[in-house]
Amino acid sequence: MAGISRPINQDQFFGTPLEQTFSPTKRESAKAAPRILTEADPLPSSHRLVVILPDAIVDIFALSKKLWNLAAPDRRQLLLMIRPNGTEDETQLRINLATLASLIRDSRVAVQTQWIAGTSVDQAIRQSTRADDVIVCFEEHRVSSFLKKNRLADILAQKTVLPIYTLKDAVHETAHPLSTHLTEIALMAFCLVVLIGFFVLEAWIDQNTTGTFQTVLELLAVFSEVWIIITFLSRSFKG
Repeated sequence: MAGISRPINQDQFFGTPLEQTFSPTKRESAKAAPRILTEADPLPSSHRLVVILPDAIVDIFALSKKLWNLAAPDRRQLLLMIRPNGTEDETQLRINLATLASLIRDSRVAVQTQWIAGTSVDQAIRQSTRADDVIVCFEEHRVSSFLKKNRLADILAQKTVLPIYTLKDAVHETAHPLSTHLTEIALMAFCLVVLIGFFVLEAWIDQNTTGTFQTVLELLAVFSEVWIIITFLSRSFKG
């Protein structure tokens, strides 16, 4: 993968709590070090692999074998995480997640699963990972953001300090139902209405108030407007 020119210095990631490990000098070197790895690179040492599964069609049996081969030699633990993008296929996704875990789990590999709800993938990663974890995801796993899709590995590289190991398997994206797209359109329309409503409110404040009271009301209106829009966009368009 582009940008990989030398092996990772594992001492940047493992052995001590993150707050102690990253002094200013080490933070700079960590940012410069390549942290998105491919299957051609050696897997960094770790106690646990945190695997991000796509809301897509994957070969469960082939994937279970690949993940077991990654974890079993060093008896690493596995945490399988998935965030559904639509509710219609939730039951099947839960079945697939449980099936994948059962195919991998044995006396050498302990497996846990986590269903991500109410937050984005990168937020869930930051909340659930430890300093000695390695994140595993698909090279072509992309998640929706506002009006576009970004590669998950790139997002995680920006949001975390952990190494990211990518798998080459193709990800066949599921077609999201019409109701999901209609919901996104409705939320975008709501944000537009909020903008218009606050514009009208701010105009009313300018005409009917003065001095410090006017300034306070305008600040409250602006902060409320920004908070509402950010909240809706983050819940609706993050992967």
